[in-house]
Amino acid sequence: MPPPEAAAGLLSWTKSDKLKNMRICLIHPPNPHQAIFRGPNQVIVQHEFAPPLSLMYLKSYLGAFPEHEVRLLNAQVPHPPGEKEIRREMETFQPQLVGITVHSLDLYDSLQTAALVKTVDRSIHVTLGGPHLWVAPLETLLRPEVDSVVIGEGEITFAEMVNRLAQKQDLEGVPGVWFKRDGQVIRNPPRPVTKDLDRFPFPDRTDWDPRQHRVPFDHTSPAAVMITSRGCPFQCAYCCTQDKVYRQRSPENVVEEMLACREMGYQSINFYDDNFNLSEKRVLELCREIERQKVGLPWSCRGRVSPITEEMIARMAETGCVRIHFGAESANQTILDQVKKGISVEDSRRAFALARKHGISTLGYLMIGFPGETPAQAWKTIRFAFELDPDFAIFHTLVPAAGTAIYEQALQDPAFGGDYWKTFAENPWPHLQTRTWATAISEKQLFRMCQLAYLGFYFRPRYLFRSLRQVRSGEDFWVKARMALKILTGRY
Repeated sequence: MPPPEAAAGLLSWTKSDKLKNMRICLIHPPNPHQAIFRGPNQVIVQHEFAPPLSLMYLKSYLGAFPEHEVRLLNAQVPHPPGEKEIRREMETFQPQLVGITVHSLDLYDSLQTAALVKTVDRSIHVTLGGPHLWVAPLETLLRPEVDSVVIGEGEITFAEMVNRLAQKQDLEGVPGVWFKRDGQVIRNPPRPVTKDLDRFPFPDRTDWDPRQHRVPFDHTSPAAVMITSRGCPFQCAYCCTQDKVYRQRSPENVVEEMLACREMGYQSINFYDDNFNLSEKRVLELCREIERQKVGLPWSCRGRVSPITEEMIARMAETGCVRIHFGAESANQTILDQVKKGISVEDSRRAFALARKHGISTLGYLMIGFPGETPAQAWKTIRFAFELDPDFAIFHTLVPAAGTAIYEQALQDPAFGGDYWKTFAENPWPHLQTRTWATAISEKQLFRMCQLAYLGFYFRPRYLFRSLRQVRSGEDFWVKARMALKILTGRY
């Protein structure tokens, strides 16, 4: 989809500006040294080789400026490019600007990629963006291989940066950008989020092979990953999402992208919003548009157990929804209230029951190891998974993440061991091992409880029989077999 005319209006640039051609390389780096979640927290990988949507959005948005040449190098693929391939790309394409996406768990590898770029040509401007920059912008910018960082929503900010650099101008005054000038850190003010998401063109999927991405829970692949909203207004104490301004795309715009994906050969849609069903009115409008346009694709989403109504669930089922991921988290209301989840235990019961009634499969997220949680409370949550009886269950031990309220609480406990995320952000090392926060239950016991939860849930005779009946292909069988092997062997 070409960028809408409105997109250009978001920038302080006009067609009369003479822009020098820029060669830009966007990199989703390889992550062989990714941080490790200890224990059974890696049993189920939900989005293996997921498309780098943030970079795909950047590339499509830069289409408003055809003067520039943009390439996307994605290393999150079955056979990723190594150091030699990345170096060769830098030497042949000779970019003037390289943008690298950074997740905290992949920080070491992202900085290694940035350093590699600089060994090819020190004059290349290296900028980093992504979720990690919400948490540690200064620590990242102070690295010698980094020239600037983009904080927050990236499309408009990055485009302004590109055009400034194309005109050999300074980056001071570009909202959302921090950069270095003569060794000094210049902090521009944050950029307000864009409320009208329809202004953004669809992510550029031309560099992406739909067949390389597989969602373990999907019977129909390839599946296109889409987002229909941005931001999360909730204050869950364990969640590291920093974008708290919720905004959404129009149903017409969402369905237009669904149809475009269908034309590209995708056979299903995976909506990956944080809160797909936050507005019942919008969900019903989207269902009407899906029906009106005769999209005809199965789709799945991630939603909250509240607000849920039977009308909403029924319409979702009628228009192709085949699976919903729900975060039940705990069977203990005191813990749900403590972590500011904003739901009740009864909300979870009702949501899972309604989905089952209307033929929608479910995936349930459950977590143990909250501050002060007793063994009895943790076992209650595990038993709750059997009561809810989702088609898939994911059991996690709590891992306090930097930037969350629970992490700040953990720092007050000497037993937690200090601010290791800050130390890692300042000078990262390979294979960082994340920490649990053992309060009323030891880490060893938490891991054992989680492992037993997986064994008990997935190896029930009734569940095994149901799961085998649902296998649709050889690939589907082997994906599930690999999950089963992890659970049985304890090799996560």
